[in-house]
Amino acid sequence: MPRDSLRVVVCSFLAAACVGGCAKGGDSGPESDAAPSSDDGGSDATTMPGPDGGSSRDSGTVGNGDARSDATLGADSGGDTGGGSDTGSDVGANSDAGGTDTGTDAPAGEDSGADGRAGVDSGADAEAGSTLDAEADAPDATEAESPEASTTAAFGPTCPAGTVYSDTFATNPLTSGNWTTLIGPVTYDSTNHLLALAQGNPNTQVWIGARPAWTNYTVSVQIRVDSAYVDASYYGNSGINFRIEDPGPTNPPNDSGKMYFAGITSAQVLLGIENTGWTQLALVPASFTLGTFHTLTVGAKGSSLSVAVDGVTYATVTDTTFSTGGIGLRTYLSSATYGAMTVTCNP
Repeated sequence: MPRDSLRVVVCSFLAAACVGGCAKGGDSGPESDAAPSSDDGGSDATTMPGPDGGSSRDSGTVGNGDARSDATLGADSGGDTGGGSDTGSDVGANSDAGGTDTGTDAPAGEDSGADGRAGVDSGADAEAGSTLDAEADAPDATEAESPEASTTAAFGPTCPAGTVYSDTFATNPLTSGNWTTLIGPVTYDSTNHLLALAQGNPNTQVWIGARPAWTNYTVSVQIRVDSAYVDASYYGNSGINFRIEDPGPTNPPNDSGKMYFAGITSAQVLLGIENTGWTQLALVPASFTLGTFHTLTVGAKGSSLSVAVDGVTYATVTDTTFSTGGIGLRTYLSSATYGAMTVTCNP
């Protein structure tokens, strides 16, 4: 080949190499600044707590860090190579998106520059592909698992402060296991969701079972005294047992076991201790119409005990006989119907 022609070919080769390499040489520009370099091998994907407590990627960032790093490596290799037939090969090898490795086989140097640009473009495509991958991997809020609905008993084994237990008697509490009959005839009204304790001989009682971890709480229940024995000095009564430490023997006789009782008659509010006998703590005159629902509320906090009816406090006493235990319902020489109730656990 004539010397002048060879000179023209060399110049053309250098010009083409500069187009492929010089434009990306030295400072790689904003794109390279935004992406992590091959030195730290990192990814700008941000980890965030996922719905299952693990980590998930923020869908606004590049999810596949390797693809983006390789794209940057592709741009760097173009600049480092400057001009030469290996440029396209280096860029293609570093691009996960498939930069074409044609530089090695290129018969002429000018083709490698074009391949180098193709490799860089492939790097950009790899970054775009990575972003799409991140969006595909990002958790969809509509697909996140919702926590399983927990099924708990109406009254738990413990009574942590702030907890509120309730029983609306929406289902039969005697067959569900929420309540157990200790003695006397008890029936469930499924239509009106009520629990009826008929007059026993002389007492009828149900309870929720042993609760040795229950200490301070307030019980509130809807109660209707349907009938009661009355003579010149004595009244049948209906109400709530609380802090039941011992329900007594099977088919417990009246006033057996270890517990407090608070209740109402047609003419009184009473509070006392059942402990193989009756010890009266309070007896307050009042007037309640038979066949009418009232809200009976009993509070136990430390040694302080209180009884209220329809929001009016009738008795507050101090006693340390019993400090723990669950709750129950009781009638004595009377029949009563009970509706929805709540137990609020106190500090």
